[in-house]
Amino acid sequence: MPSNESKFRAAFNCFCFLTVISWQGQCNSSAPFLESMVIPFKDLRGCSIAASDGNIGSAIELLFNDETWSVRYLVVDTGSWLAGGLVLLGRNELGRADPESGTIAVAVSKKELLRAPGIQTVTPVSIQLRKLERERRQALTAPATPPAGRGAPASTSPSANLRQRSDPHLRSSAAIAGTYTFRTHDGEIGTVEDFVLDDEEWRIRYLVARVGLVLFGKKVLVPSDLVRSISAQCKEIGIDLTCSMLKHAHRFRPGEPIPRSLG
Repeated sequence: MPSNESKFRAAFNCFCFLTVISWQGQCNSSAPFLESMVIPFKDLRGCSIAASDGNIGSAIELLFNDETWSVRYLVVDTGSWLAGGLVLLGRNELGRADPESGTIAVAVSKKELLRAPGIQTVTPVSIQLRKLERERRQALTAPATPPAGRGAPASTSPSANLRQRSDPHLRSSAAIAGTYTFRTHDGEIGTVEDFVLDDEEWRIRYLVARVGLVLFGKKVLVPSDLVRSISAQCKEIGIDLTCSMLKHAHRFRPGEPIPRSLG
């Protein structure tokens, strides 16, 4: 007949075996969840660009389409004096990001990156607005011109010229974060703190909203699908929520995993 000590050892070994099996099952079941995480851009800003032949430069800004919320370009500071050191990498050249190692993989070499288009080759809406205001001021201070004769081409306004050569849906993360507020169905509340990226598709999934007082407020996630408008003139983003719904939205806590879907 087995002793009490033998029974205890057998029970303890069984407990340890079941604990290991349970832990392994949890790890395996959570693997798809961990793989489906998205990343705040603040965690990527400053990350090195991992080119095919080594690291170069750092990520500093996103340029995105405000209809699809797809990233059009990643703005990279190469450290070169050319174009102020700032170049554009298109979304098709972007690979996966690794905040832990501080790198973003890209499908170009260092030489190709240095030859990428400079940031001055595109004009996001925030810069379009500044150019429009400057052209309007110049038009107001310019001397009056005599009316054009018959057959002469009609002059176009600064706003018409700007519309002809600019993309009205290209937005800058740097121009919006920390500046734009949220316009809900029943009022204005909070500010845009950051953007949360899906680095598989390079698409913005959420906006991070800071609501409440600066020191005692909180941060919540706003799905990009709920954005109905963006106004550069008013510096606000219209969303399909009420103030109360925004205050009680999914809490954002830096460092905690964020799933692709909150449903």
